[in-house]
Amino acid sequence: MKIQSVKEHEVNAQAKKQHFLTVLFSVTCIFFLSIFGTHSLYHNKVVLGSVCIGGAILNLVNFAFLRITGRYREACFIILLLMTVLTLYLICSGGSNNTGPLWFYVMPLLTFYVLELKFGIISMLGLLLMVALILLVPDNPFLQTQYASDFVTRFIASTISVSVLAFAFEYSRQDWVREITALNRTLEEMSRTDELTGLINRRDMKERLSEEVARFKQNKRAFSIVMGDIDHFKQINDTYGHDCGDVMLKSIAIEMELLTKEQDKVCRWGGEEFLLLLPETNLEEGVEVAERLRETLETLSIEYDTEILGVTMSFGVAEFNGSETLLDCLKRADGRLYHSKQNGRNQVTAINSE
Repeated sequence: MKIQSVKEHEVNAQAKKQHFLTVLFSVTCIFFLSIFGTHSLYHNKVVLGSVCIGGAILNLVNFAFLRITGRYREACFIILLLMTVLTLYLICSGGSNNTGPLWFYVMPLLTFYVLELKFGIISMLGLLLMVALILLVPDNPFLQTQYASDFVTRFIASTISVSVLAFAFEYSRQDWVREITALNRTLEEMSRTDELTGLINRRDMKERLSEEVARFKQNKRAFSIVMGDIDHFKQINDTYGHDCGDVMLKSIAIEMELLTKEQDKVCRWGGEEFLLLLPETNLEEGVEVAERLRETLETLSIEYDTEILGVTMSFGVAEFNGSETLLDCLKRADGRLYHSKQNGRNQVTAINSE
């Protein structure tokens, strides 16, 4: 199974959270609007009750749309639009006993949640300006009730304060998300990178091989696998120590990356073994790459303490052409590498030994 990338995982996790919060807010709106609407109708406040019940019904329709389609972003914008219209109406009408403006305290958190920082700031500034004009402009035809001047002053000051707090919360949340995302990506990169050589590791290469097989099924373009192993590596470790072996591994990794194309992938397959994935490369071209690597490494001089060491590698090359499984292709490359080892080392084998 293809390993899901960090970015895909982050997007899916964020989508699930937002979907849950949208559902939660929708249910809360439906619940309270239904109660307040019913209460208002019971007390013969027909217009207010009808508006609240209508808001509950629209939120219910939006909730059904969310559950059926899963499109939480559109559902969020609809909720924000409905709540904005409802809140402005309640401020203008006073709601029940002039408590309508209290609904506005929901708007800063909802606005920043839906629109995030940039557009959230613009939207909140616009909303605050509209509220200020409604409450402060004398003889405003839209204002259908009277509020005490002290209430208006304190309400505007408190809504600005809540808006600033909502902005600070959203800023901190996004900053935290960025830090966590960066950390997750770093950890993901570490889990896919060989610590010593900096090459991709076996786990990452397996995924890339699977992707290349899937690509082959679409375009029918063969690719080659080159498996290489350092000759007499155990002897080098026994003679000069494992630190010397590490220096040799890093030097070979650098040369391999320099001598391959950008589209080619070089992996430390395990121990002193390397694997190369050569997309859109047939067997003959794969042999040319392996020979170029072998010849270059044969002339490589590696400095360790006061010693100048040489190194050679043996290679096995196999082409994936769809007539076998990926595992079979890897086994063929490994078998040909073994043949190179058994027949004198420092050579490339691209045919099966019978």
